[in-house]
Amino acid sequence: MAKGKINSLVGKDVSIDGNFHFSGVVHIECNLKGSITSKRDDKSKLYISEDANIKGKILAPNIVINGTVKGDVYCYNLVQLGENALIKGNIYYSKIEMEAGCKVDGNLICDDKLLKQVSSEIDIASSGKNNKISNVK
Repeated sequence: MAKGKINSLVGKDVSIDGNFHFSGVVHIECNLKGSITSKRDDKSKLYISEDANIKGKILAPNIVINGTVKGDVYCYNLVQLGENALIKGNIYYSKIEMEAGCKVDGNLICDDKLLKQVSSEIDIASSGKNNKISNVK
């Protein structure tokens, strides 16, 4: 994968009601009600833009948040919170960067052992299943 390459862009005019599974680099600008899960791949990265509103948990190795997330965030590499980030839930992380102005209404929990367990359980649960976006409006 080329550095800085975005594999998928989900724009502002999209609304997703269902779970979203991805690999590679994804940029989300939409409203999404459901969990976001990446394939366990240290190169996968999720960008949540300032206009995005996510209601559900997130699990990915690299996450950049500058929008609103109502749910727990599990990041087993690096999570970056931009100045407009609003998180209403716990953040489980290995490494974190926070810009002035971001808001977290929850706990910051640094626990590598838990993150490995959670990401392994997600991999087992999603193996062999057809992961798809459902109910796109």
